[in-house]
Amino acid sequence: MPWTLLSLLALHWLLGRPDPGPLLPGDLLARVRMARARTLVVQYQHLDLRDLDQADPDVLIVDSSRDGSGAGEWTRAEVARLRERPDGTSRILLAYLSIGEAEDYRSYWPRQGSPPSFAGPENPRWPGNHRVRHWTPAWHRVIFGTPSSFVDRMVDRGFDGLFLDTVDSCEVWEQEGRIGACGEMADLVRHLARHGRSLRRDLVVVANNPFPIWDQPGIRGALTGAMSEDRFFRGGRMIRGRALEEALSPLREARRGGLAILVLEYPRTAAGRRDLTELCRQEGFLCHASTPSLDTIGHILAPGTPPREGR
Repeated sequence: MPWTLLSLLALHWLLGRPDPGPLLPGDLLARVRMARARTLVVQYQHLDLRDLDQADPDVLIVDSSRDGSGAGEWTRAEVARLRERPDGTSRILLAYLSIGEAEDYRSYWPRQGSPPSFAGPENPRWPGNHRVRHWTPAWHRVIFGTPSSFVDRMVDRGFDGLFLDTVDSCEVWEQEGRIGACGEMADLVRHLARHGRSLRRDLVVVANNPFPIWDQPGIRGALTGAMSEDRFFRGGRMIRGRALEEALSPLREARRGGLAILVLEYPRTAAGRRDLTELCRQEGFLCHASTPSLDTIGHILAPGTPPREGR
């Protein structure tokens, strides 16, 4: 949805209300919810509810399953508990979904026999992860559109939205000669978001490093937010000068367009975390500092405050 002056004024007014109500289209309602958030946690493994209650983030991104398997998927009751904050209110809970790579430990991967038709080459950096042929109907059926598909299951379980990872895998396909692969990835994101919002009108959809599809038609309207992961630190230090400005430019543009901007980084030192906190304060980004394994709460970086150490 284009952000008109009227829309921006409506957002400004609604942010002061305890409940925005059903006044706006679903995609804008999702943006209102995300615009209120100030703290973020991303943790895919070993989630402990006591640590979560202590950290108490506004937005929590988790794997859809404790161990990646279908049997380990969070139940409706467990999702409700993950959403519940110590004061009884609800946080925004997003389910991780890799749409550019298939993982051989997921329920959609056959336990025996040949790999599925949508599976491409294995990622040498992440054994068991295969770059997916994201343009194929077989992969689309895994992702959304049937009661057993991922999006439909996660909405049914009570998740507030989706965190779409490996969107940028389309660049590799294009480098290998698949002309238009990033256009096909954009099609997948648009159709996924549209279907998800037919199930839940205020579904939050955040894409990780979506820059290869940034200028595709309809993408910025389909998304609620964009995450920048591992783009601000090199050799343990935050990038500076022109490199920093180039990394910030698309994020600033997206934020002016009404998208929430999330940042996930892996600074190695307290000084790095302070630099990241100051950047997030200046830019109005929603940031989290952790380790690449994403198996602990990490560090809560609230804009305008010093880093708060997780347990």
